[in-house]
Amino acid sequence: MRTDIVAAFAASGAKALAYAVISSMLLAGGAHAPDFAMFTLVRSTLGLLNYATLGIAPALIRQLSRSFALNSRPGSAEEVTPQRLYASAVYPALLIGSAALVLLIGYTMGFNIIHVVPDSLLSYAPWAALLVGLAMLFRLLSDIPGGWLQANHRITLDNVLLMSADLAWPVTTWLLFRVTSTPLIAASLAFCICYFALSISRLTAATLHGAPLRIAPRLIDPASARHMLAFGLLLTLSQLSDFLYAPADFLLINWFLTPEHLTDYSVAVQLDAGLLLLTSAISTVLYPRASRAVAIHDTATLRKYYRRGTLLTVALLMVSAIALIVIAKPLLLVWLKTDRQGTRDILPLLLLHTVIGGSTAPARAILFAAGRARVFAISAVIAGILNVAISSVFLLYTDLELVGVIIGTLVAVFLRCAIFIPWYTRRILRKLPQATEEPPPEQTTIAEPL
Repeated sequence: MRTDIVAAFAASGAKALAYAVISSMLLAGGAHAPDFAMFTLVRSTLGLLNYATLGIAPALIRQLSRSFALNSRPGSAEEVTPQRLYASAVYPALLIGSAALVLLIGYTMGFNIIHVVPDSLLSYAPWAALLVGLAMLFRLLSDIPGGWLQANHRITLDNVLLMSADLAWPVTTWLLFRVTSTPLIAASLAFCICYFALSISRLTAATLHGAPLRIAPRLIDPASARHMLAFGLLLTLSQLSDFLYAPADFLLINWFLTPEHLTDYSVAVQLDAGLLLLTSAISTVLYPRASRAVAIHDTATLRKYYRRGTLLTVALLMVSAIALIVIAKPLLLVWLKTDRQGTRDILPLLLLHTVIGGSTAPARAILFAAGRARVFAISAVIAGILNVAISSVFLLYTDLELVGVIIGTLVAVFLRCAIFIPWYTRRILRKLPQATEEPPPEQTTIAEPL
């Protein structure tokens, strides 16, 4: 497990480093600040594509982890083989991904109408949106073979592949800088190329570790496909609520404040995202392991995962947040070759809600592994709506500007992540059956009681 955690942190670090290098290329001395702000806006808005596969990949990890765990126990075996579970995820993911591609093309065609685009980027921004969107689709479809690797005890290998793609991104961008005069296009095209390569490498690795390469439709198990879609929809609902946080804030700032405010917020969000990558590293390792523990009813291990995971997450986030605040000015001077006072002014509040929100990453992994996604998803949507409402009120009726936007997020995150989620997670852990009890039949838990 230690190797998996180290690999997950390395992959998270590579992702943060890649974006830091790209940001430095675009923002050094402020020469290409509009390119950077537009790329960040596009990437944030197209974060909706993270949900294009409707949560099938994490649902597959849960099903595969259960299957591998039960098949490894004497006298116990799943009726549906891992190969059939894999096939049952691939076809729906491809179908939904195709529909997402159509929506992406529509978004690209209307990009300059939806967003306020600087004159210098009017002809380039829609193409950048298309390239970034394609990159995200490649990345998401690759999560299906990636899910096979993670559930099949190949978490380290999968993270190495992710890390390689992220580290290749700034190198490819630098090479493209030499043949194009538009940094926005260079960064977007490089992003697309590297994530296409990632999708090929994950598919190859999964095939080498037992996943079927040629998937005949007869391998699909309709019941498993329905289960993964039902469970995945709940995951998607909770993930879609992310759009009601930073992406929605980007839109509010774009509509009601100035490009300077948007750039200040964009830089701060990159620092904030670096902290969130710490929590994603822990969740990447915890989720398949928690799924296996749920399958064999090892509730004691789940409690250990929750307790230790939460303590580790909070400690990492707090130490990192304090360090970022202390070194913010010299970091900006080294990273961007310029200081941004507006970014430093909002950074403490932004990092505070990141510490609070990120602390629930272990709880999220355990709740989803236990099939308890409905209440988690509803709470995420309610908190997101609350964030947009409060932020809008501060923008429209006060002079707080960016600070008002962040206060809106802080209030919503505190109510959900510091109060509700810890209570709900402990309640679910008390209700889970112990290892000595007979396993209940697998079901979608859509109608789980509150």
